[in-house]
Amino acid sequence: MEYLTSRKVLHGDLAARNLLLASNNVVKICDFGLSREMYRNYVYLKKSNEMMPIKWMAPEAIEQRIFSIQSDVWSYGVTLWEMFTLGNTPFPGVPLNQLGKALVKGMRLEKPKYCNDQM
Repeated sequence: MEYLTSRKVLHGDLAARNLLLASNNVVKICDFGLSREMYRNYVYLKKSNEMMPIKWMAPEAIEQRIFSIQSDVWSYGVTLWEMFTLGNTPFPGVPLNQLGKALVKGMRLEKPKYCNDQM
């Protein structure tokens, strides 16, 4: 992700399903279908109404359709949560149409069982 940021690329769909494990346990990011170049203002405003990966999106991306490098950082945190829960789906039981408002109000994922305090 640091490399993508240095190249001014917004991934837009970081999730465990879009990670590949290569030799020597090197993790590679794939599926750049939602990626965008961020050369001008480092922010992307989504105008179309296609389906989006809501459970991995930052609150501002859900509520205002604004994507940035910071929204990729949020997705990275959700992806780490997926890994530490051994593949659970984030925000279980929360209806997608209520997730944005719940996040704005402060709802967050709980610390996974297999995640130590250092992480």
